[in-house]
Amino acid sequence: GSGSTVNAFLPVTVPGLQGAKQVSTGVYHSCAITAQDTVVCWGGNPYGELGNGTTTNSLTPVAVSGLQNVKKLASSYYHTCALTNQGAVYCWGGNFVSTDVGQIRVLSSTPVLMANLQGAKSIEGGYVHFCAITAQDTVACWGNNVTGQLGNGTVVNSDTAVAVSGLQAIKQITVGSIHTCALTAQNTAVCWGAVVGQFQFTAGPPVTTPMAIAGLTGLKQIEAGERHTCAITAQDTVVCSGANGFMQLGNNSTASSSVPVAVIGLAGVKRLESGAFHTCAVSTQNAVNCWGYNISGQLGNGAAVNSGTPVAVTGLSLKN
Repeated sequence: GSGSTVNAFLPVTVPGLQGAKQVSTGVYHSCAITAQDTVVCWGGNPYGELGNGTTTNSLTPVAVSGLQNVKKLASSYYHTCALTNQGAVYCWGGNFVSTDVGQIRVLSSTPVLMANLQGAKSIEGGYVHFCAITAQDTVACWGNNVTGQLGNGTVVNSDTAVAVSGLQAIKQITVGSIHTCALTAQNTAVCWGAVVGQFQFTAGPPVTTPMAIAGLTGLKQIEAGERHTCAITAQDTVVCSGANGFMQLGNNSTASSSVPVAVIGLAGVKRLESGAFHTCAVSTQNAVNCWGYNISGQLGNGAAVNSGTPVAVTGLSLKN
């Protein structure tokens, strides 16, 4: 969004976005809620990801057509959805609908309303699917479902939101590439999709309905990545489990773990955000530390070397 195509290993400013309220990123595009509660996007646009009625890439933000009163954004690979203050969900871009996830269907280059999600409270996007917390605090998901990540007991893809089986009183959802997790009112976690045990990725049979994750209580947030999941504990520390080939579990190892392991050196954590193979944590002092894959400078520390322990992002000053 800086007007350049040069990779940045330290944070760079996106022009014209003073007062932005949220940013959401896909693989080749990014979007933000402006100070006026509208939406702008920038980056790659072959499937209408920028939402401005074109398929022309943009190195700087362009306005998404016709959106107002937006309070939340969620992005997937080639696709973004927006949640309005009235609980309506609008989506645009390309959509993976085949069992072959390389087959892409153009959804729309301008926002379209998801007709069966009125009153939604939150939305989240992953690699090829989305989920929402409904007006009844249940969960509905849509998109690709080859690993059961829609949670409705099938592996059938769906262009419309389908109810996740057996979930009530959900506080938070997180959408990974091929799995989904939810935080319950009891501050425990349930997950479905390509998971087994405590968040662990498996190439075996998918889990097509929610599975309780044993041994984790008092959780404050869960965050799913490509094939790993992290959580903020009752003590404001972080634990992660799953695949670990890029050291995304933060325990200075490359060994995968089917049970949660402590991320080294983190305390006072209030928020997590994950990319495919890396995760970042925001502390109560608004410091940002990241760990895992870093070949394109994802960790923001001026380097391009993976890190198995959290490293500080350089030059950021965050609001409360």
